[in-house]
Amino acid sequence: MKRAYYFVLIVLILLIFAGLIIFFKYYPASEDYDSTYQLGCEKLGGKWDYIGLDTEKECNLPTSDIGNVCYDRSDCEGECIADLTSEETKIVLEKPILKSGKCSEYRVVAGCRYFVENGNVSGLLCVD
Repeated sequence: MKRAYYFVLIVLILLIFAGLIIFFKYYPASEDYDSTYQLGCEKLGGKWDYIGLDTEKECNLPTSDIGNVCYDRSDCEGECIADLTSEETKIVLEKPILKSGKCSEYRVVAGCRYFVENGNVSGLLCVD
């Protein structure tokens, strides 16, 4: 009876060990996953880098509507960003101004920009 018990125990241990080998073969470490994801990102024309204050690298894909005129972020794949003159930057500190923008180059935009919402620019917004 004890021999059968030990035999079953050894078979179970071997099955667990084989399962672990298969698991690590088909589910690689996160570094391998990151490098695979990075290659896919770059094949799609994306930038693989830190975005804003993120602590891990991410894929930032380009937009197909870069430079299109927009009046809100819903008009773009990324963000609707205004390019203000020096006079407009002074005015927008006091009150919102009516202004169109252009669609961003990438889907995620970090840093300080003048974002257009519903055809208005209401100030400088910093996104990290």
